[in-house]
Amino acid sequence: MTLPEKIVEVHLSRAALRDGFREAGEEGALVIPGLYDLSLGAAVDLRIGLEGQPCGMFLEGVVQSRRPAGAGTRSGLGVRFLRSSVEAGRFVAQWAHGQREASGRHEWRYPVELSVILVTSPRGSTRIYPCTLVDVSMRGARASINHRIEPDSEVRCEWRSEFGNGAVTSRAIWNAHGGLGLKHVFNRPEERVAWEQLLAKVRSTLRERVVLPLPDTARLSSGAVPVLGRERGFTPTPGAVSPVAVGVNKVIPKLVEISVAETKATRKRHDPRSE
Repeated sequence: MTLPEKIVEVHLSRAALRDGFREAGEEGALVIPGLYDLSLGAAVDLRIGLEGQPCGMFLEGVVQSRRPAGAGTRSGLGVRFLRSSVEAGRFVAQWAHGQREASGRHEWRYPVELSVILVTSPRGSTRIYPCTLVDVSMRGARASINHRIEPDSEVRCEWRSEFGNGAVTSRAIWNAHGGLGLKHVFNRPEERVAWEQLLAKVRSTLRERVVLPLPDTARLSSGAVPVLGRERGFTPTPGAVSPVAVGVNKVIPKLVEISVAETKATRKRHDPRSE
């Protein structure tokens, strides 16, 4: 299983989140108040909470700019979404502007890279398909797969990893563009237990990779909202403002370190595209 090396949690009010988005070609970008110990070009996963919603989204990005606090200006971090998260980033931006609803999302989907096999028995003939789970939740999972599995097919998902062995019965919900959506059936109690243990270990591993804001960030949290109760244990500093990542390509864009003097002179938000 391969999980993100560094995670930044973003808990901003809807208005503050809306103000942080910037257009940057097809990718879009997000500027977040606060300063983190992340170098320019660092790859991060962003865990973005949506105000008033039971869950949010994980996004992949790269740090593009850093601005220290000074002369009445808040510190900030600019990030660009990677290709894998452009659509998700666009959804969050539209939600922040009131153009989309977050209906249908009831639980967090945690990023993973876990090799599994799916076992099916169409017309009594057993077939085995290797694939990779790319995100998991309590009630289901999403897999990357090169084979066609018809929606509503029942499959047995089996895994062996450093976190132990297990299996769960699932039903295929959709299959398109190399992806497969699974909803768990939990035919036996031990299946639910095995999946809960796997999910707990994924959450624990992700929690260890959260990057906390530097001390000055805590004083700049005017746009912050409390961490959702069910997820409070995932967040070391509930309510703290965090940065977000943005981007669309694996190619790292031009990086910018913004000085306090420059910020004072221009009194404008720095836009990396102007370089």
